[in-house]
Amino acid sequence: MCSTQAKKKVDLSCEGGCWKKWLKEEAKSNREASGVQRIDVGEKIIGEMLERKRRETNIIVANIEDSKAGSAVERKTENTEFVTATLAKLNLNSDNTQELRIGKYKQASNRLLKVILGSRDEVVNVLKNKKNLAPGINVFPDQTEKQRKFFKDIKSKLGEMQAEGGFSKTIRFINGTPTIVDKIRQQQQKNQ
Repeated sequence: MCSTQAKKKVDLSCEGGCWKKWLKEEAKSNREASGVQRIDVGEKIIGEMLERKRRETNIIVANIEDSKAGSAVERKTENTEFVTATLAKLNLNSDNTQELRIGKYKQASNRLLKVILGSRDEVVNVLKNKKNLAPGINVFPDQTEKQRKFFKDIKSKLGEMQAEGGFSKTIRFINGTPTIVDKIRQQQQKNQ
């Protein structure tokens, strides 16, 4: 890092994402200084953040039988009817939603259904109430590859802890980040 970069200070507390702008400018100046076109760490971070922002209003629904209809339009209509009925059970409006199947249509398969909701609050509401859906239907947030890997690592760490006798631990999402916490602490927070 050059001395001019080390002297720069960034106010990370500002609103509106000025630190994102700073990171982009730093990445650009690093490229210009080295004369090499490469993906910088800062750009990777920004790309990951933008991808997470894009996916935050999406949910993925699994174990829903794919339509047997012959045309894509009929299959899309059946998907829309399913999403409308499901959201109605959760007292959510389906006017501002989009749905699409992930992957190529095969007659004997059940593709994942991606549902784009109107807001992050609707996603949280669906995820909190997913136990009220039909048995066998799995609903989870649309996550980036890094988020899925991080959750898998946390889950494996919890498994190791439980194998060593740490059965008083569980995974809880704190500000959207999976974290290992004590079950007792979790119960106390619910009671307050």
